[in-house]
Amino acid sequence: MDTLLFICTITQEILYDDARRRENNLEEYKTVATSSEWHENYAEMSEEALNFSRAVKSVQEELEAVDWYNQRAQATRDEQLRRILEHNRDEEIEHAMMGLEYLRRINPVFDKHMRTYLFTEDDIVEVEKKTEDD
Repeated sequence: MDTLLFICTITQEILYDDARRRENNLEEYKTVATSSEWHENYAEMSEEALNFSRAVKSVQEELEAVDWYNQRAQATRDEQLRRILEHNRDEEIEHAMMGLEYLRRINPVFDKHMRTYLFTEDDIVEVEKKTEDD
């Protein structure tokens, strides 16, 4: 069998099975479909907890993309490609910051620590020591 045809056939079977599972039991599908991302039962989590987890995961993914684009930009010898990759990297940084700001707004602990450490000029470890002494 041709490789492309094989891949298309397998993909179609997976999508069909996925749709059938969703049709038969939506709650079971939610738990099974997200088991690699959720450490607790998805159906028992609050909307706030789900959104918090989604935001954290999104920030992780954006930062991973930043690293990948940065590595590629550093590795290429093609000036045009380097500029494109750096542009893409910087866009991903923007997305990560948006996610961090969302987390700061919904979580008082994020808010507290971001206010402590961000936009300071002192040694970061010294900032922590000063905070602990207060």
